[in-house]
Parts: sequence; C-alpha cells; structure tokens
Amino acid sequence: MRKHVLPEMTGNLFGPVCILIYLFVLDWRMALLALVSIPVGMLFMMLVMIGYGEKYEGSVRTAQKMNAAIVEYTGGIEVIKAFNQGKNSYAKYADKVLANAAYYYNWMKSCQFPTSLAKAVMPTTLITVLPAGWLLYSSGSLSVEVFITTLILSLGIAGPLLAAMNFMYSLAKIGTILGTVDEILNGEEQNHGERSVKLDGMDIALENLSFGYHEGQEILHDVSLNIPAGTMTAFVGPSGSGKSTIAKLIAGFWDVQSGHITLGGHDLREIPLTQLYDQTIPAVLVADFSFLAQCKKLKKLDLRWTNFTACTLLLHLSDLKHVHLPPKKQLAGMESLEILAERGVSVEFPPEYVAPVVRQPTQGSEPVQAVVAEIKRRTALDCWQFTIQPDVTPGLFDSKFGG
Repeated sequence: MRKHVLPEMTGNLFGPVCILIYLFVLDWRMALLALVSIPVGMLFMMLVMIGYGEKYEGSVRTAQKMNAAIVEYTGGIEVIKAFNQGKNSYAKYADKVLANAAYYYNWMKSCQFPTSLAKAVMPTTLITVLPAGWLLYSSGSLSVEVFITTLILSLGIAGPLLAAMNFMYSLAKIGTILGTVDEILNGEEQNHGERSVKLDGMDIALENLSFGYHEGQEILHDVSLNIPAGTMTAFVGPSGSGKSTIAKLIAGFWDVQSGHITLGGHDLREIPLTQLYDQTIPAVLVADFSFLAQCKKLKKLDLRWTNFTACTLLLHLSDLKHVHLPPKKQLAGMESLEILAERGVSVEFPPEYVAPVVRQPTQGSEPVQAVVAEIKRRTALDCWQFTIQPDVTPGLFDSKFGG
C-alpha cells in the first residue's frame, strides 16, 4: 500500500487541470481538441472500476480461506500423517490455493482488455490536435506559437491522469481494509457477570446451541450435549464442522447466539471471564498420543514426522498391520516392537544418516588418490580436484570451496 496516496493522486490531478486551464486561455478550440481522447479513455477505465471494491473484498475473503487452509494443513500435519489422511487433506489445501489463484486470474483477465484500451486511447491527444490545429493554422485563425504550445502541452495530460486512476485502486483497497478493521473494533462485547460464582461441580451442558461467526452463516445448529465431570469427550468430524467452535464456546472465547452453555449448573454468561479463564477451563493444546489407545481398528499408522515416543501405546492397536516410526533414538519402550513383530506387524524407521569413515592416509606414493577413492566409495559422488602442498599430509575437507 502506498504511503502517500492522497498527496500523489492530488498532484497527478492538479497538473493536467492547470494545463487545460492554460490551453483554454490560449485558445478554447485547441483545448477542447486536446480533451477528445481523455473522456473516451476514461470511459474504458471506468468499466474496470465498476464493482472494484466488491471484487477486491472477494479477493480478501478468498485469500483468507487459503491462509486458513494452509495453517490447518501445516498445523495438523502430525494428525494427518498419523491417520493416513495426507491425500484428502492435501486435496483440500490444494483446492483453496487453486481457488485463490483462479479468482485473481479471472479478475485480472476481465480487466485486461478495457485497461489496455484506456492506456492506448488516452495518450492519443495528437490524433485530434495535430490535424485540426494544422487546418486552423492554415486558415490563419491560429498562430504558430499557440499551435506549437498546444502540441507540446497536450502530451502532458494523459500520463498524470492514468497515474491518478491507478491510485483509485489503492483507495478501493483502503476502503475494504478499513471496513474489516471497523468490523473488529465495533464487534459486540462479551456480556458476562462481574461477581464470582460458586460452581456445583464441573459438569458441562449444551442446550439447543446455535452459533455462527458471521451473520447468515451458521456453523452450529441446535446442538445439545452433556459432558459429565471427570470424563473425556472427543469431537470428531470433517474440517469446518464446528469441532473447534464448540471448544471455544465452552472455554468462553465467544458468547453463544442461541441456546445455553452451563458449567457447574450456572449459565456460562453468569461466570466472569477472569474466573472462567483462570480457574475453570484452561485452553491448552497438548501433543499427546494417548488417544491412540482408543483407536483399536487402525491398520496402518505413519508417525515418522511426529514427536511420538511411547511404543507401548502401539500394543493397544490389535488390528495394526504396518507402522512407520520416528528415528530409534527418539523412542522409548522399544521392547514393545518385539511383541508387534511377533504379531506380524511391519515396522519401518526412517533411514539414518551414517557419516563416512575414511581411513587415515599414510605417507606413500599416492595418498591423495586413496582419500578420493574412499570418499567416492562412501558417498558415490564425484569430487573436485584436490590441491596439496608439498610435504603436507592431506586431511579431509570440503573440496567445493577450493581445497
């Protein structure tokens, strides 16, 4: 975003206006002739500007959806790999990226032709000024001084006006961004009690809960749920189904729009936010794989790119047939893998890097050739030429940087 949109746009408008005023003072006929191509070109440019604000707002929404998909994909890569959902999750991520690219492509494609016409037509002031001015000069009604001055000054009208039109795009962007900021600043405040309440236990209940982040876009519809204290409840469903939204509503990050959430027998809105955040429901993200013990029907598991450590958890997976594990140095309870092997479970580890061990060269007729041959054998890569000073025993070094 340009920092000086208004001053620069004003300057680009002020220059052509001054030129036109001066041309009208010199000869009103030549001034009108210099103006002929300007409104025609501006007409084409206005075709581009029709609905520009709405289209830019749409591009912002599309980009936000793409960014959300990227964050979801990268943030949940451990779970995606663990449940072998890479293909589906990547397809969803790729669809959002392609949708963003397609939106911009189609938008810019629709603007290309009228924009090109505007930039081609507006600077053509000489098409009218030159022949008409020559006829006026030949008839004796126009002096040569005014004729030449008009020819020169007319060339300086279109350029600044086109630059000013470009700033209109920036103004439309500013309007969209300010609208987004204004929506955040004028958002409805959460309405909670101010006095601490005594909770009768920690049971959570959702009654006919409905909620949406934006008006007319409801995510949760008439949800009822009881979560007894001391139990574990998992929300399972596709992306966008409202799992995280329910958790955020229970934690008090948002107020319900319809229905009720009760905690310990009290409506959540009766509990002060400070008490809710500090004493009741901590919002914590835990990289915990204990849930695997409940996934007894898993047949294939990929944990290579995770922080998984406890191999004993795999013993709960009675149907497991194949598992990819992280490096061995990261794991605990390796004896569990022997039991898995007896069950016929295929266990794979990522290949570990083994540093090449090169024998120390000895003084002899061909010490350099021995080192090169050993490196080639271990790495199967070609080496650059070594440069060895006389009477110096060669060591190992990176030959790419000069020896």
